[in-house]
Amino acid sequence: MRRYIWLVLLVIFALLSSGLALAQDGTQGVFCGSLSEADCALMTRADNFALTSAAVDVNMDMTATVNQEAIAFNLTASGAFVVDPTMMTDVAMQPPMTTLEQIKTAVEVMRSFDGELSVTITLPEEVLADLPPGVEGITLEIKLVDGVGYVNMDTLAPLMGTSGRGQQGMQGWVGLDIVGLLDTLLEEHPELFETMSMMTPTFDPDMIERFKEGGDFNQYVSIRRTSADDAAVAVFETTIDFGSMAEDPAFAELMQTMMEAQFQAQPGMTTRERQQAMALSQALVKSMNIVVTQSVDRETAGPVSFDMMMTMDGSGLPAGSGVDSMMVEVNMNVTFDQVNAVESIAAPEDANVIPTESILSMFESMSNDN
Repeated sequence: MRRYIWLVLLVIFALLSSGLALAQDGTQGVFCGSLSEADCALMTRADNFALTSAAVDVNMDMTATVNQEAIAFNLTASGAFVVDPTMMTDVAMQPPMTTLEQIKTAVEVMRSFDGELSVTITLPEEVLADLPPGVEGITLEIKLVDGVGYVNMDTLAPLMGTSGRGQQGMQGWVGLDIVGLLDTLLEEHPELFETMSMMTPTFDPDMIERFKEGGDFNQYVSIRRTSADDAAVAVFETTIDFGSMAEDPAFAELMQTMMEAQFQAQPGMTTRERQQAMALSQALVKSMNIVVTQSVDRETAGPVSFDMMMTMDGSGLPAGSGVDSMMVEVNMNVTFDQVNAVESIAAPEDANVIPTESILSMFESMSNDN
């Protein structure tokens, strides 16, 4: 059963996202709860704020203890992005899509999105022991400009050891025309993505709406303003009571549907293993506690920061689950700067862009070999 814990956690985070979405069911799609009329108006303005560019800083700490074995890591990231607002509006207006349609839409979004990100992950000693000597963490620098994705291979050199050093084309910034490659593959080899569509578990697009219609799920969500009335930055704290929500029959049905969709990707699971996975996921959802804090500029309604704290106490997991105890805590903070003031993202100078034809030739060769 332990080898299926990733599947259970995947469903947990899908449910987490669904729970956050369920809160968006009030005025113009914004959950206001018992907020004042003025606060609700500000939340509505913030929800409708057209974010077209920003500089972003992210910090996330996660600690997990499973069966008395503890692990912890930290992720920090900084970057910036510029996006075509028209494209984002068009995507938001899209009806439910098949996997193939989603891929095509993702390509269009990448075509209108430029961004850069520098990520540093601090790893626990247990993980570092399996990495090349001298590695203390993972650093990654990436960019996406005009549909071309770039990776700074120098930042990955410590992970690659001596094997990746000195190889021609594998130093400095290396780029690939991702959008051009996907355009060609979608046109010349659509069967590749059709196969992917059949292999990818899908959820009924109307499932969340039916879930909402089954009852008043806003009763499991509360929101309050924690800042002063006249503060320049308004801070709103939202709490989702997954423990009570998990007792709702309609929510149990939603979990069942999500789990069954994931089971499609694990045809080798026995009936008993599926039952255990379902019982484990239900127990973990009941143990979740989530608090989301959103800070908004009162004058512009633009985003200032976003914080999420999630705890999951798995001390009461069902017998036979393979997990005697579990405690997970995640703290994530996102801060925004230069809101709608970032003009452009520059491509790295002297980057070695791999010709799309070379990738296509490799793909054709692999296809012919099979």
